Amino acid sequence: MKITPIKTKKIFPDDDLFSHLFYSLPPLQEKQLLVISSKILSLCYGYYVKKETLSKETLIQQEADIFWKSEKGPIQLTIKENCFLPFAGVDESNSAGTYVLFPKNLFFHATSIWETLKKHYKIEKLGVLIIDSHIIPLRKGTVGLGLSWCGFHPLYSYRGKKDCFNRPYTLTDLNLVDSLATAAILEMGEGDEQCPLALVDEAPKITFMDRPPNEEEQKQLIINPEEDFFSPLLQGACLQSK
Repeated sequence: MKITPIKTKKIFPDDDLFSHLFYSLPPLQEKQLLVISSKILSLCYGYYVKKETLSKETLIQQEADIFWKSEKGPIQLTIKENCFLPFAGVDESNSAGTYVLFPKNLFFHATSIWETLKKHYKIEKLGVLIIDSHIIPLRKGTVGLGLSWCGFHPLYSYRGKKDCFNRPYTLTDLNLVDSLATAAILEMGEGDEQCPLALVDEAPKITFMDRPPNEEEQKQLIINPEEDFFSPLLQGACLQSK
């Protein structure tokens, strides 16, 4: 697998996303995956708030689906769109004078980008993956998180396959979306690299699709909280829900 980070011009609120894509991308080839930082999506489509409008903590409460109030200071841990995220995805890095919000309509945007680029570059097989970074409990540092995708299957199933001792797997699925997101962020960076895009070639275990994911397929990575290994974390007394 080869990941190529793509440097762009600086992106400002209300810029045209496709102008940046067409300017920065090389001619796309069959069976490539385009990885896009959700931050540029938010900036280009108006998912941001000027800092003088309201406090960051108030904004986090508004944006979070679920949040924990901390006795030590401002709200930090939240759940947004079925993901543990610090600050409900509200971010002020790599933006001038704004709080960048977690984007809405993620699968709509992934599909729109997929359809437009396929038509523009006259290709049939293309994957689009919109990503962010997040943190994992009890581990330092950020890793990648896939938010939405189009043009490929998000999971690789080991069910029915054998392990190295010839024992059958029964439940194991490999999460391709978050695996690709983490690998891509390593190349893209999160600072002054100014590379909010990446192209992935020869990604293993990928099955391309000739249509966008339907509503059921969009939920393939979501697990019932009652069945989640982390379910005890959701039962704390400080849990608050809007």
